[in-house]
Amino acid sequence: MYVGERQDMRCTAHACSYVPSLAQIKRSASGGNRKQQQSYLEKQRYDQKMSRIVDFQNRFNY
Repeated sequence: MYVGERQDMRCTAHACSYVPSLAQIKRSASGGNRKQQQSYLEKQRYDQKMSRIVDFQNRFNY
């Protein structure tokens, strides 16, 4: 088809032509768990850093 060429305007499909693969569906379904895991790891890293700061302050009497 070329630019300006008229298309046949009849459309018989009533569904979306794009269908995600099963792997994509599974990935999006498990996305919530991944976010919870990331949040947990971020909190754990924050707690470790804060513990190191407190330890440093105690050693040098800050």
